[in-house]
Amino acid sequence: MGVQEQLQQIAGSPDPKQKAELYKQLLGSLVQAASEGDLNAFVDHMLSDEVPLVVSRQLLATFAQETSKLPAEVHKAAATHALNRISPRGVSFLDQSTLIRERLAEQLEKEEA
Repeated sequence: MGVQEQLQQIAGSPDPKQKAELYKQLLGSLVQAASEGDLNAFVDHMLSDEVPLVVSRQLLATFAQETSKLPAEVHKAAATHALNRISPRGVSFLDQSTLIRERLAEQLEKEEA
């Protein structure tokens, strides 16, 4: 089952607590797989109307923390994509975008050293 199908299946879950936990589990497996495209699909889904704002904020904060576990190139690409997607809704996701920016800055500093 592809990431899009998994995201749609989780979105259809009636229990909000279970839904958040399933999203976290999926994010964990996506970070382990380190697939830029799948991570981008996850971010896009989190910013869609299918996911309540409370859930998407929580999961994007988790995404920001988990990106430091990714290989450098995947981290930079996924973080940049996330920031570009969050930008139009910046006020709603201010804390999350700050976290993503900080992790990205740390990654770039590591590369310069």
